[in-house]
Amino acid sequence: MTEGDNTGTIRPIVQQLGDGGDADAELALLGKTAEQAHQAIDAMLADPPATARTVAIRLDPPAGDGRETLFQPVGRHLKSAIADGRISAIRPIASDGAVGFIVTLPG
Repeated sequence: MTEGDNTGTIRPIVQQLGDGGDADAELALLGKTAEQAHQAIDAMLADPPATARTVAIRLDPPAGDGRETLFQPVGRHLKSAIADGRISAIRPIASDGAVGFIVTLPG
């Protein structure tokens, strides 16, 4: 991670996320591999942000070259976290410049 790069770290959100609604914090997984994304999500769930009930997980938008994006692998990983009780709910974000999920944490 370079200086000033918030990718893979949780930070407070100060603006609305368009059609996806809004969240208390953001986990940006831009430029990450599926394995790196899963590790970052697991770390966030192991030590959730104290002041956040909802977390926006941002992913790279489709590049248009036909390669798989992180949307499906991350979605499957989040579904397993729901089954484990580590997440209460998820909903997709898909609007201008925002692709990913809003995750509702238990509690």
